[in-house]
Amino acid sequence: MLVKKLKKWARNVKASSLTSREKLVAYHGYILRGIIYVISATNFTKEQCNQLQKIISPILYNAYRVQRNAIRTPLYTPKSLGGYGIVSIYHLQGIEKLKFYFMHRRINDTTGQLLNISTRFTQFELGTSKQFWNLTYGTYQHYITASWTTDIWRYLHSCRSKLVDADFWYYQPPRENDFYIMDVVFDANLSIFHKQVFNQIRLYMKILTASDIIDHSTNKMKKNIIGCKSPLSSTFGFPYVKDFPKQWISIWNSIMATIIIPHINQRPLGRWISFDHLDSNVQTTTNDNADANKLEAITTDLGITSSVFRAHVEKIRDTIKKSQKWKRHIWGESKLTHSCIFKILKLAHKGDLALATDASVNDGHAAHAFCFASKSKGKVIFSSGSKVEGRRAYVSCQLV
Repeated sequence: MLVKKLKKWARNVKASSLTSREKLVAYHGYILRGIIYVISATNFTKEQCNQLQKIISPILYNAYRVQRNAIRTPLYTPKSLGGYGIVSIYHLQGIEKLKFYFMHRRINDTTGQLLNISTRFTQFELGTSKQFWNLTYGTYQHYITASWTTDIWRYLHSCRSKLVDADFWYYQPPRENDFYIMDVVFDANLSIFHKQVFNQIRLYMKILTASDIIDHSTNKMKKNIIGCKSPLSSTFGFPYVKDFPKQWISIWNSIMATIIIPHINQRPLGRWISFDHLDSNVQTTTNDNADANKLEAITTDLGITSSVFRAHVEKIRDTIKKSQKWKRHIWGESKLTHSCIFKILKLAHKGDLALATDASVNDGHAAHAFCFASKSKGKVIFSSGSKVEGRRAYVSCQLV
């Protein structure tokens, strides 16, 4: 559609008797506005943008009375440096996408939240401890799924620029000397294919750091990691990975044995400093995913013992279990994990815990939502919401 629009505009301008000044007005006032309107939603490559640029460049050369076969540099050079200040379609696309991204991330509307999900998806795919914005796109493009946000990354890399997100999601390794295993794999002398294979299996197994593959009770590799027998249960929403060829398992085991395990042996994992993402769901299981030593190390920051923490967890379980049906329904599908309970208790211990709740009623239908958050940072720790069940005759709002 954009190609047809540009070609039609170029034909009309060539066939007209417009002066040079009027051609520039037609460009800036009409066709440029049309390009800007749609360009932020596209993922054109630099080559595709150059093909579009070739359609309108002759018009601009003629308007500025420059020989059509002359070098393009003066056309795209800023006016402050003696050029004509035309912005190429490739840079228009990149600039408009950055403006769109910053605007929605700043106001944090639905689109901003979806963009945040997209960036987190890419971060999960890479599995590194560094923001992907600060990595070299050409090196890491082989391990990600192309998307609207990764196209911004590609553009920034082509401009030799980086984006620093102050509110970027980051998973803190839960043990001392812990590390992201993909940091080690990416630095290893392996082929791109072998790194791709290892990363795909890592996503399938739902692994981020070395503590995910080590049994904390024996300090040995978990049995299901060898041979990729079954993926781990994570509280994070890992990218979906379809089944992979069985031949890949030998590559996985080889890299584990020759690169990951020797790295762990050089710097053995230390004590637990926080809960991992493999914690169980308090609502659906009664088995704690941590032994006494792990709990004791983590709950020290709260000034309580592991037995007290267990008592808190069991009390929450029991309260939810014995609650009325309509109350249990409000929790919906939200998962209250050990890590989440720890954060809530820690904020309460510091006097920094806030509880917000809201409800609405309309024509016999009602809904309720609530969240735990940090007072100082305004960051939500846990949230849930659902409709309130009941007879419509009793679910109403009357002014007294």
